[in-house]
Amino acid sequence: MGVFGMAGLHAQETTEHESTEMTQIAQDRVRIEADSLPEMVRTSISDNQELASLQITEAYEVTDADGEVHYEVMFLKEDETLTKKFDSEGKEIDDML
Repeated sequence: MGVFGMAGLHAQETTEHESTEMTQIAQDRVRIEADSLPEMVRTSISDNQELASLQITEAYEVTDADGEVHYEVMFLKEDETLTKKFDSEGKEIDDML
């Protein structure tokens, strides 16, 4: 009985690992210059009092498995990195949804 229990556990771990790899492969994440962000994303950033005063340190265009594109923008806030996500229309994406 112990052998079968271990085999089942190993199979579950493999499945979770494979699932994680598939998720990572399903997204295409390309680093871009801040100036290359869509105009509507740049406008959303400049219209936001908190973000407008922060320096953009990195920006990425991310395409998911369904072909949906969003943008990840990293800002320097004091000594920490603040990451925000925007859709192609400039609307901030809340990961808590």
